[in-house]
This record gives sequence, C-alpha cells and structure tokens, in this order.
Amino acid sequence: MRLFRVLPALSLLFGARASSLDSRAPAPHRNDVRDLLDVCASLDTEVVVPDQLGILTAVGVIDMCLCLSALPVFLETNIVAILAVTIAGDQVVTAILTSLLNEAAPQNCNYPTHSTPACVNENPCGFSCTDGFTASPPTNPTTCVCSPPSVVCNGVCQAIGACPSSQPPSKKKRSWVGSGSCSDMGPGWAACGVFGGGPRAWECVDTARDLESCGGCMFPLTAYSPEGKDCSTLPGVADVSCMAGECVVHRCLPGYKPAPSGCVRKHYHHTISQTEYADDADVPARVYGLEHVPLGRD
Repeated sequence: MRLFRVLPALSLLFGARASSLDSRAPAPHRNDVRDLLDVCASLDTEVVVPDQLGILTAVGVIDMCLCLSALPVFLETNIVAILAVTIAGDQVVTAILTSLLNEAAPQNCNYPTHSTPACVNENPCGFSCTDGFTASPPTNPTTCVCSPPSVVCNGVCQAIGACPSSQPPSKKKRSWVGSGSCSDMGPGWAACGVFGGGPRAWECVDTARDLESCGGCMFPLTAYSPEGKDCSTLPGVADVSCMAGECVVHRCLPGYKPAPSGCVRKHYHHTISQTEYADDADVPARVYGLEHVPLGRD
C-alpha cells in the first residue's frame, strides 16, 4: 500500500483560507480529464481528508481501479468515499481523488462506441460492449462489432428478423397500404404511420381487428389511405372490439345505451322504472323515491 502525500494538494485547497475550505481543483496535469475521454488508474492508497478545522483524518484505503468519469458515482457508493465526503464535502474529496489518480501512473483511455468503461487493476482502460455488440478481437479487444448474421437496427445489434423496417418499400414496387411484408400477413393488414416516429416510419397493423386502428390507420401514410377509428375512445363504451374493420360495442357504461354509432346517453322521463335503471350508477336518487333531508343543527 502506498501512502499518498496529501499535504501539497491540501495546500492548494486551503492555502488562501485557514478557517474555511477552498474547493479549487489541482493544477492541470498532462493526463487531465479535460484533454482526454477518460483517465483511469489502479489505486492502493490511504485517503486522508481535512475536517472543518483543517485537521487531517485518515478515512480508509482505496484498493481498486478507478476512472475520473466514475468519481460522481464513486462518491455515492464507496464506503470510504462516503465517509470522506461526510467529513470534507464533495468538492474537496473530488479534488483529492483527482490528484490521487493523476499521480498513480494513470492511463489515457479512449473507448469505442457501444461500450462502457470496465476498469480493472490489470487493465485500467478495459471496457464492456453494450447494445448486443461483441468485443473484437477476443483477446485484448480494441472495438465492439456486430457480427453477421446479426444487423445493426436503431443502434442495437440484433437478429435480422427482429429488426422492424424503418421505412416502407419503394413506391415503384408496391402501394403504401398493404405494402411490403404487410400484404403477406393476410387481409386487413396495412402499413401505417407510427406515432412519434419519423415522417416515413411505418409498421404493419391488422386494421380488421386492431382496437385502436379499426378499419384503417390512425396515422395514414398517404392522403389515399383509409383513416381508422380508435374504438376504445368511443363515448360511453365499457366493452368494445374491432371486427372486420368496424367497432362492435358489447356493453355500455351506466347511463348509456347501445346505438349504431356506439353508445348514447339515456334520456330519463318523469315515470321511470326502478328495474330498468337498477344497474345505472348515475341515476338520481329521486328516481328510487328517496328524499334529501338536510341535517339539522343542535
């Protein structure tokens, strides 16, 4: 274990003020994080921090690989760092750990795309590939690749069959509605626009049975594409489905009754059958012969 000499670093922090902490970072080092993607090093160091009175306190030993980019999370998860922050504060501890890293034979790390840092003592600049990518070459990798037959789809390496199309087939080959693979999925299937997607983003929708795109697309790709209906938004509907491109109401909410267009409100008359409205939650109490009796005051 190497004992870090913190006095020079602390003099930078507290030289101007004896009674308060100065959180200025150490002078730029040739491996300063501002000039690199990341700086990582293997540490085996006792951490010493000053308290509010400037008294130095050894809080523990850090024996691990650490990167400058990981310091914010490190201060919240490492027990030694948490104790140091409790005594000296975030800014002071960050400055001390930055000095520790810059004086511990650090390595300048540049990571490939689709990767996250994986700092270990044997390889401070190690990384792990993400988004389905794999490290290449297997030994001492330098990049992350998407190996065939997988393909890159929306930034993720995945099987070619799992990648949805980002745009419909060429207009020269087929029409927009029912175009491409959609027409191969059966009657009623159509290529519809995607809510929140790009201007030419599309997906296959079964407009004959889809509850929210019944009879057509909610977001038609062209002016000639039939526009669908969202059956779930029909007023007064409690149970509805899409059959053959039409909204079919099975049950209405209390106070509504089935109609060709969906559900409509019932109109109450002066003479009302109690049995007829037994299931209606919004029938006035007076229908049942009840009276409103105000509470008296004692």
